[in-house]
Amino acid sequence: MPSSTIYLTFSDSPDTACPGILDALKSLGAKATFFLQSGRMKADIDYHALIKRMVKEGHTLGVSLSYAKTPLELVQLYSSNLEAFKKLFQAQGDTFPGFKLARMSGSNLTDNTYLTRLSSGEQLSHIRWNFELAPTNKLAHLTAARWQGLDGIYASAQGLPADKDIVLLHSPHWKDNAQKLTQVLAKLAGSFKLAPLEPLPLNHAKITYASTEKQKPRIYLTFDDGPKPITDSVIDTLDELGLNATFFLNMLWMNGNRDEQYRILSKMLKGGHFLASHGYDHDPAEQAQYTKEYTATGTASVKKDFEENSRLIQELFSAHHDKSFTGFAAARLPGNGSFFSHDGQKVFVNMITQELKLPHVGWNFEFFPNGTFVSRKPRISDWMQIKGVAAESSTHSLPQDGHIVLLHEHHWDASSKSRGTLAQLKELLKKLQQETTVTPLFPLPKPHSKIQFSST
Repeated sequence: MPSSTIYLTFSDSPDTACPGILDALKSLGAKATFFLQSGRMKADIDYHALIKRMVKEGHTLGVSLSYAKTPLELVQLYSSNLEAFKKLFQAQGDTFPGFKLARMSGSNLTDNTYLTRLSSGEQLSHIRWNFELAPTNKLAHLTAARWQGLDGIYASAQGLPADKDIVLLHSPHWKDNAQKLTQVLAKLAGSFKLAPLEPLPLNHAKITYASTEKQKPRIYLTFDDGPKPITDSVIDTLDELGLNATFFLNMLWMNGNRDEQYRILSKMLKGGHFLASHGYDHDPAEQAQYTKEYTATGTASVKKDFEENSRLIQELFSAHHDKSFTGFAAARLPGNGSFFSHDGQKVFVNMITQELKLPHVGWNFEFFPNGTFVSRKPRISDWMQIKGVAAESSTHSLPQDGHIVLLHEHHWDASSKSRGTLAQLKELLKKLQQETTVTPLFPLPKPHSKIQFSST
């Protein structure tokens, strides 16, 4: 039995090459870690059974993430991959074991911003590699031909890997090269124990380990009632702090200055923020009117209001030949529309989810200037000793993990009747950033007590 160990990893799995790879590993008593990517599941094979076989035969799983342009996009890639594999297993009445390991692509591999996001934000250990092998000469960085005398095998060096090296192979490369793979594995098995990456080797230079610090609560940041002139400065404040949010929009606002309205909305999208619908005109507009208006207003009228909102923003982006807006991601009824029931049914929420096919999003925790919503209970002024900032809370407590947080852009316009300021908003956001992981609402957390998902 060899005294040295190397860690075998296969990226870009699962695919049609994997059954042959598993056969080759089994013939040699070797174990590996397979990095899975949901986009690879295109062939007509039983991927659930394939992944179950990997685990049953002693292999371990990680997630393979394609190149992301922003840390937010990276989180979305991870979430969409995890959700796809969960659904795959749920369809068979089974539970997907989840991921503890990840492997990124391109420049993300060595960018500390992305590595930290995985380590601290998603509690994933990131895995790079020391040595690579492939049955192709199309990878320019693999300069060692006929590795160890094997025809058609290319490697990052002509010699063998070193003890504790992480070895990279790509599953699709071996689809029609099962015999070559067996030769490669046999050559490696002559000098090393071939092991998966679990348990993780300690203090490995190619591993960024998941943070052992207590994970901060994750909150979802949302703003209502824009766009308004102050929205431009709100976006600047978010960008300065490196935060993203979801904006629930009423297209009535600034409708008289369509070019400026477009500039602000396109700025949101370019900054990585998300756009959602709050209806065209936010009618009803005041707390005292909500129950009266929702009692008198039928769902057809409210539906028309949301459809008008969608039509106007689509026309706005089309007029500027801009295809970056692809539709609202969610909706939020003004006021207490999310609570209003008729014959035991939340008729307005049901209209949003069943007829407009949009998820409806409520909220758990709201912030506003001290002089706003004076009748709101519970409420506490100077929240966390931030002068001028009130919260929908009876104590100086933080939003809890998973809470959807609501703010309104115009509350922080010093010229408005709310008399809040951008400086107060910035101090509030910095406090939330210090104490929680602040994210926009997408991908939507599932399940969530304040989200009614669409019927699709």
